[in-house]
Amino acid sequence: MSLKQWAKENSKFLKIEDGETINVQYLGYVMSLNQNQEEVPSFKFKTPEGKTQIMQTRNQSFIEAFDENDGRFKKNDHVCITRHGVQKQTTYQIEAGTIGD
Repeated sequence: MSLKQWAKENSKFLKIEDGETINVQYLGYVMSLNQNQEEVPSFKFKTPEGKTQIMQTRNQSFIEAFDENDGRFKKNDHVCITRHGVQKQTTYQIEAGTIGD
């Protein structure tokens, strides 16, 4: 196992590479401070390996997909998230997932 792979598997943060798709269970979100001390939503996900990891993003379409009132996905839903692009050019494709409980 490479050091990069080890770091990704042992991080508390969920990191998705450009073009990568992950299949996870959505556990909810909390507002928290990012590395710049700005308030952002921290989305919690459970991986197929059973780890709970956090993803912080200000991406509007990502946030809207998980909005508790109008979002397509609710707590405990399984979702597939695909990342397209890098840094500020990133978009996400979010669809219903397929992993079991």
